[in-house]
Amino acid sequence: MSRPILFNTEMVRAIQAGRKTATRRIAHDLDKPPFLAGDILWVRETWNFWPCITCMERDCSLTPEVYEDAESITEGCFLYKALDGESPVFGNGHSWRPSIHMPKQAARIFLRVEEVRPERLQESIDNGKRPTMAELYAEGVDVGADCRLCGTMYGSQECRGEDFRCVPLQNRRAQFAELWDSTIPKGRLDRDGWAADPWVWVIRFRVCEKPEGWPG
Repeated sequence: MSRPILFNTEMVRAIQAGRKTATRRIAHDLDKPPFLAGDILWVRETWNFWPCITCMERDCSLTPEVYEDAESITEGCFLYKALDGESPVFGNGHSWRPSIHMPKQAARIFLRVEEVRPERLQESIDNGKRPTMAELYAEGVDVGADCRLCGTMYGSQECRGEDFRCVPLQNRRAQFAELWDSTIPKGRLDRDGWAADPWVWVIRFRVCEKPEGWPG
Protein backbone atom coordinates (compact mmCIF):
# COMPACT_ATOMS: atom_id res chain seq x y z
CA MET A 1 0.00 0.00 0.00
CA SER A 2 1.25 3.51 -0.79
CA ARG A 3 0.61 6.25 1.75
CA PRO A 4 1.71 9.91 2.01
CA ILE A 5 3.99 11.15 4.80
CA LEU A 6 4.98 14.77 5.50
CA PHE A 7 8.53 15.93 6.24
CA ASN A 8 9.87 19.44 6.64
CA THR A 9 12.68 20.68 4.42
CA GLU A 10 15.43 19.94 6.93
CA MET A 11 14.33 16.33 7.30
CA VAL A 12 13.93 15.86 3.54
CA ARG A 13 17.56 16.90 3.14
CA ALA A 14 18.57 14.49 5.91
CA ILE A 15 16.80 11.66 4.07
CA GLN A 16 18.55 12.59 0.84
CA ALA A 17 21.91 12.70 2.63
CA GLY A 18 21.33 9.18 3.96
CA ARG A 19 21.22 10.30 7.61
CA LYS A 20 17.53 9.95 8.35
CA THR A 21 16.17 6.39 8.36
CA ALA A 22 13.51 6.71 11.05
CA THR A 23 10.74 9.01 12.18
CA ARG A 24 8.57 9.23 15.28
CA ARG A 25 4.90 10.14 15.15
CA ILE A 26 2.45 10.66 18.01
CA ALA A 27 0.55 7.46 18.83
CA HIS A 28 -3.03 8.56 19.45
CA ASP A 29 -4.17 4.92 19.25
CA LEU A 30 -1.75 2.14 20.16
CA ASP A 31 -3.98 -0.42 18.46
CA LYS A 32 -3.76 1.24 15.05
CA PRO A 33 -0.26 1.84 13.68
CA PRO A 34 -0.18 4.52 10.96
CA PHE A 35 1.80 2.27 8.62
CA LEU A 36 2.78 -1.38 8.31
CA ALA A 37 6.06 -3.02 7.33
CA GLY A 38 6.17 -3.21 3.55
CA ASP A 39 4.14 -0.06 2.95
CA ILE A 40 5.54 2.42 0.41
CA LEU A 41 5.45 6.02 1.62
CA TRP A 42 5.59 8.95 -0.76
CA VAL A 43 7.11 12.03 0.77
CA ARG A 44 5.14 15.25 0.76
CA GLU A 45 7.50 18.23 0.91
CA THR A 46 7.44 21.98 0.29
CA TRP A 47 7.04 22.45 -3.46
CA ASN A 48 5.77 24.49 -6.39
CA PHE A 49 5.16 24.14 -10.11
CA TRP A 50 7.00 26.34 -12.62
CA PRO A 51 5.22 26.59 -16.00
CA CYS A 52 7.26 26.48 -19.19
CA ILE A 53 5.49 29.59 -20.41
CA THR A 54 7.06 31.70 -17.64
CA CYS A 55 10.42 29.94 -17.51
CA MET A 56 13.55 31.78 -18.67
CA GLU A 57 15.48 28.57 -19.39
CA ARG A 58 15.00 28.40 -23.14
CA ASP A 59 17.38 25.48 -23.75
CA CYS A 60 15.95 23.15 -21.12
CA SER A 61 16.57 19.49 -21.90
CA LEU A 62 13.95 18.23 -19.42
CA THR A 63 10.73 16.63 -20.58
CA PRO A 64 7.94 18.93 -19.34
CA GLU A 65 5.41 17.60 -16.85
CA VAL A 66 1.76 18.08 -17.69
CA TYR A 67 0.15 19.37 -14.50
CA GLU A 68 -3.53 20.00 -13.87
CA ASP A 69 -4.44 22.12 -10.88
CA ALA A 70 -7.67 23.86 -9.93
CA GLU A 71 -7.04 26.66 -12.42
CA SER A 72 -5.57 25.16 -15.58
CA ILE A 73 -3.64 22.43 -17.34
CA THR A 74 -0.10 23.41 -18.26
CA GLU A 75 3.40 22.07 -18.92
CA GLY A 76 6.40 22.79 -16.75
CA CYS A 77 8.57 21.50 -13.88
CA PHE A 78 8.01 20.67 -10.26
CA LEU A 79 10.34 22.50 -7.87
CA TYR A 80 11.25 21.53 -4.30
CA LYS A 81 12.48 23.75 -1.49
CA ALA A 82 14.86 21.03 -0.26
CA LEU A 83 16.41 20.80 -3.72
CA ASP A 84 16.07 24.28 -5.20
CA GLY A 85 17.06 26.51 -2.30
CA GLU A 86 15.58 28.45 0.56
CA SER A 87 14.12 31.12 -1.71
CA PRO A 88 11.88 30.39 -4.70
CA VAL A 89 13.73 30.65 -7.99
CA PHE A 90 10.53 32.11 -9.43
CA GLY A 91 9.04 35.54 -8.99
CA ASN A 92 5.86 37.30 -10.00
CA GLY A 93 4.15 36.73 -6.69
CA HIS A 94 4.75 32.96 -6.58
CA SER A 95 5.86 31.32 -3.35
CA TRP A 96 6.47 27.83 -2.04
CA ARG A 97 3.38 25.68 -1.55
CA PRO A 98 2.83 23.74 1.71
CA SER A 99 3.76 20.08 1.72
CA ILE A 100 0.22 19.07 2.72
CA HIS A 101 -0.96 20.24 -0.71
CA MET A 102 1.66 18.39 -2.77
CA PRO A 103 0.00 16.06 -5.30
CA LYS A 104 1.07 12.47 -5.85
CA GLN A 105 2.31 13.44 -9.31
CA ALA A 106 5.00 15.65 -7.78
CA ALA A 107 6.41 12.96 -5.45
CA ARG A 108 10.11 12.27 -5.98
CA ILE A 109 11.12 10.46 -2.76
CA PHE A 110 9.72 7.06 -1.83
CA LEU A 111 10.31 5.10 1.38
CA ARG A 112 9.71 1.43 2.17
CA VAL A 113 8.64 0.84 5.78
CA GLU A 114 10.93 -1.66 7.51
CA GLU A 115 9.54 -1.63 11.06
CA VAL A 116 6.80 0.03 13.12
CA ARG A 117 6.67 -0.19 16.92
CA PRO A 118 5.22 1.84 19.82
CA GLU A 119 7.50 3.32 22.49
CA ARG A 120 7.65 6.25 24.83
CA LEU A 121 9.32 9.17 23.08
CA GLN A 122 12.26 9.58 25.46
CA GLU A 123 12.74 5.83 25.79
CA SER A 124 12.90 5.49 22.02
CA ILE A 125 15.81 7.96 21.88
CA ASP A 126 17.53 7.08 25.16
CA ASN A 127 18.87 3.66 26.10
CA GLY A 128 18.17 3.60 29.83
CA LYS A 129 17.96 7.42 29.79
CA ARG A 130 21.29 7.61 27.96
CA PRO A 131 21.05 9.05 24.45
CA THR A 132 22.37 6.80 21.72
CA MET A 133 24.20 8.09 18.69
CA ALA A 134 22.45 5.57 16.44
CA GLU A 135 18.94 6.72 17.33
CA LEU A 136 19.75 10.42 16.99
CA TYR A 137 21.52 9.81 13.67
CA ALA A 138 18.61 7.74 12.35
CA GLU A 139 16.31 10.66 13.14
CA GLY A 140 18.40 12.95 10.94
CA VAL A 141 20.22 14.79 13.75
CA ASP A 142 23.80 15.61 12.76
CA VAL A 143 25.62 14.04 15.70
CA GLY A 144 28.80 15.95 14.90
CA ALA A 145 32.43 15.01 14.32
CA ASP A 146 33.12 14.20 17.99
CA CYS A 147 30.30 11.65 18.14
CA ARG A 148 31.21 10.10 14.81
CA LEU A 149 34.85 9.72 15.87
CA CYS A 150 33.84 8.19 19.21
CA GLY A 151 31.51 5.77 17.47
CA THR A 152 34.29 4.74 15.09
CA MET A 153 36.82 4.24 17.89
CA TYR A 154 34.63 2.59 20.52
CA GLY A 155 31.66 1.20 18.65
CA SER A 156 29.23 3.40 20.57
CA GLN A 157 29.14 5.64 23.61
CA GLU A 158 27.78 2.76 25.72
CA CYS A 159 31.17 1.05 25.43
CA ARG A 160 32.74 3.74 27.62
CA GLY A 161 31.33 2.54 30.95
CA GLU A 162 28.16 3.05 32.97
CA ASP A 163 29.25 6.32 34.55
CA PHE A 164 30.35 7.93 31.30
CA ARG A 165 28.33 10.93 30.12
CA CYS A 166 29.25 12.35 26.72
CA VAL A 167 28.60 16.11 26.70
CA PRO A 168 28.42 16.47 22.88
CA LEU A 169 25.93 13.61 22.71
CA GLN A 170 23.84 15.06 25.53
CA ASN A 171 23.79 18.31 23.57
CA ARG A 172 22.51 16.45 20.51
CA ARG A 173 19.77 14.93 22.68
CA ALA A 174 18.73 18.46 23.66
CA GLN A 175 18.85 19.39 19.98
CA PHE A 176 16.45 16.57 19.14
CA ALA A 177 14.13 17.54 22.00
CA GLU A 178 14.02 21.10 20.65
CA LEU A 179 13.42 19.81 17.13
CA TRP A 180 10.58 17.60 18.35
CA ASP A 181 8.88 20.44 20.22
CA SER A 182 9.14 22.68 17.14
CA THR A 183 6.80 20.28 15.30
CA ILE A 184 4.15 20.29 18.04
CA PRO A 185 1.46 23.03 18.14
CA LYS A 186 1.91 25.17 21.26
CA GLY A 187 -1.51 24.17 22.57
CA ARG A 188 -0.46 20.50 22.60
CA LEU A 189 3.03 20.79 24.09
CA ASP A 190 1.81 19.80 27.55
CA ARG A 191 0.44 16.58 26.08
CA ASP A 192 2.68 15.77 23.10
CA GLY A 193 5.91 17.70 23.79
CA TRP A 194 9.26 16.17 24.74
CA ALA A 195 8.79 16.77 28.47
CA ALA A 196 5.42 14.97 28.38
CA ASP A 197 7.16 11.84 27.06
CA PRO A 198 4.16 10.71 24.98
CA TRP A 199 3.70 7.36 23.29
CA VAL A 200 4.98 7.46 19.71
CA TRP A 201 5.18 5.16 16.74
CA VAL A 202 8.81 4.54 15.80
CA ILE A 203 8.84 4.07 12.03
CA ARG A 204 12.00 2.80 10.35
CA PHE A 205 12.37 3.01 6.59
CA ARG A 206 14.72 2.95 3.64
CA VAL A 207 14.65 4.90 0.42
CA CYS A 208 13.27 2.87 -2.48
CA GLU A 209 12.46 3.26 -6.15
CA LYS A 210 9.31 4.89 -7.43
CA PRO A 211 6.54 2.25 -7.67
CA GLU A 212 5.87 1.00 -11.18
CA GLY A 213 3.10 2.90 -12.90
CA TRP A 214 3.21 5.80 -10.39
CA PRO A 215 1.00 7.75 -9.79
CA GLY A 216 -1.68 5.60 -11.37
